[in-house]
Amino acid sequence: MIFRLILFIIALYIYNPVDAQIGAKIKEQEYGVYGTWSNHDFPFPMTLVLNPDGSAEFDGGELKYKVEGNKLILTEAGKDVNYSFKVQSDVLSLSDGDLEGTVLFERKNNEELSDFENEDFPEDAGSTNFNPPQLKIGKQIWVTENLNVTKFRNGDSIQEAKTNQEWKVACKEGRPCWSYYNNEYLLGKEYGILYNWFAINDPRGLAPVGWHIPNNEEWMTLVNNLDCSNISEPCPANSITRPVDNGSLKRNYENCFTRLHAGYRNENGKFMAKGISSNWWSSTAIDQDIAGVSVLRNWDCRIQGSIGLKLCGASVRCVKDYPVYPSVR
Repeated sequence: MIFRLILFIIALYIYNPVDAQIGAKIKEQEYGVYGTWSNHDFPFPMTLVLNPDGSAEFDGGELKYKVEGNKLILTEAGKDVNYSFKVQSDVLSLSDGDLEGTVLFERKNNEELSDFENEDFPEDAGSTNFNPPQLKIGKQIWVTENLNVTKFRNGDSIQEAKTNQEWKVACKEGRPCWSYYNNEYLLGKEYGILYNWFAINDPRGLAPVGWHIPNNEEWMTLVNNLDCSNISEPCPANSITRPVDNGSLKRNYENCFTRLHAGYRNENGKFMAKGISSNWWSSTAIDQDIAGVSVLRNWDCRIQGSIGLKLCGASVRCVKDYPVYPSVR
């Protein structure tokens, strides 16, 4: 229980409130809690590592963690400790849990995080170099990850709506907008972007060239080719189907469809259900206020057709344009 012991020692020190002024001088953090964090304010240096896959380390001890809203939940030996956290620029602030005050950690500019940030993300819908991981299911070809573009095909930027008010105003006015879940950059990297339906239906085109957003009929075709034996969370690394030089497809696990439970953003701007449900827009409008949504929950293995308010934010999974699969019209 080294982790809890060290945090208990920290709590015995009196936190200097003057240090809080750091928070007033730094910009809002866009890529969340991932990274290597260190604290040198006490007689012993401390290092906290939070990896994108949910694993963690504290001074060499292995932990697990998850983020729920503004709570950072660290798990050691099967026991959870819930901390309130805030990330601004390269400063992580932890409080509550087994702490009596607030402890600040600074992010290390380690090589791994730098490489992760410098990947080509997000891509633009107008890019001719869009080459996502993909797989063939039946006669359809699907991207195996959720869409994460921030510009339409013609190069126009799509509004990022961070605050609840920004989200509600854009939706009320019928303007396209998007956000990362909880406004965290690396959650967007892992789960893709949440879009309102006005981005889905915009004539400038949200899907990259050569791809489109499936309608209800195309979703039903996919559902008819999937069952509980071939939905994976996520697909094994060697099962992803990618194009090869001769234009054919290399497949090791043809019918694996990844879940990626990205949750959704409701009409009031609240983020909900990450890790619980996948919610993918259909291009099919039901009426003025509602459009088709395909839902896959973490306790189920069948995609269910549903509906959603156009004011909400959901994920997008693209399918290859006709005539690659001529049976789909």
